[in-house]
Amino acid sequence: MERVMTDDQRQALQTLWRIYGHEGPKWTIGNHKLIQRLIHVPEAGLEASVERYSAMMDNDPDKAITAECVAELKKVLG
Repeated sequence: MERVMTDDQRQALQTLWRIYGHEGPKWTIGNHKLIQRLIHVPEAGLEASVERYSAMMDNDPDKAITAECVAELKKVLG
């Protein structure tokens, strides 16, 4: 089943992207790429995207997807 994102969810993701991505105050390249993917490919899903980008970042702390970011994304996406 394809995931449908509401306008409110998309707006919330864009707000989070300005914090955790796009060189915001809590930026990591992992957070940036994860949120960007969720905005542009909503059917990808959060868990699958976290797994995908965690593997791509080779567990490098400077490239990490932070637990705080994932927690905020779960609040938005349910």
